[in-house]
Amino acid sequence: YATQILNSTEMGDIRTAFSAAVSGKNLTYHQISGSTTLNSTIDLHLAYNQVSYVAYGTRTISGLWNLTITITDRYDFQQQPWANQMTTADLVTFINNEAAAAQDAGAIVPYNIHVTVSTQCREVIIENMSVDQGNLVD
Repeated sequence: YATQILNSTEMGDIRTAFSAAVSGKNLTYHQISGSTTLNSTIDLHLAYNQVSYVAYGTRTISGLWNLTITITDRYDFQQQPWANQMTTADLVTFINNEAAAAQDAGAIVPYNIHVTVSTQCREVIIENMSVDQGNLVD
């Protein structure tokens, strides 16, 4: 799953957030953290769904940022109502709820997942713009 996670739109969003966090600050290293829902593919949605992440980056001499992004999740199941945000497919809800019942009975044991990917990003450059008291001005 590491390659699928790395190529997901959610990882693109994390790179963008990191880039925005370091841009114009003359930093050599930085870290951001948060949570996101991996749902850009059905595989990621069903295998991970809601995850936490930490993105740690170091700036190279050329200004490129080398990032290490670690996502963490707990592989477990929670009962879902039939009308829910997880899916519109009744079969997926049924299977999830059966797995939650199996977990409650001890047949499925939850466990922690850690996936680390490496990637790069550049700082955001806004040409012909400056920041004045938090507002962008020409």
